[in-house]
Amino acid sequence: MANRHTFFCIFLILQKAILECETEWATNKKLVDLSGKDVRRAVPKGLPYFAVDFGLDSGFAHVIEDEKMFSKNFAQVCLKYHYFRI
Repeated sequence: MANRHTFFCIFLILQKAILECETEWATNKKLVDLSGKDVRRAVPKGLPYFAVDFGLDSGFAHVIEDEKMFSKNFAQVCLKYHYFRI
């Protein structure tokens, strides 16, 4: 079982990667806070999105503006890059 520090690191890694992904100017917010919200109500209906949920803690979502620029295995690539570049 991962500890709280590990979850916090994963949160920061993915948050930073989302803020830097796709284009600088986006129609939708880059990062949607899911604190106390259901992802289906926080993200515009019909749009593709990437979401991270940390159980009882908050999570966040990102509306994917251009699916060609957003990897289908985005989270795995971000985390693998971070842990293996050290």
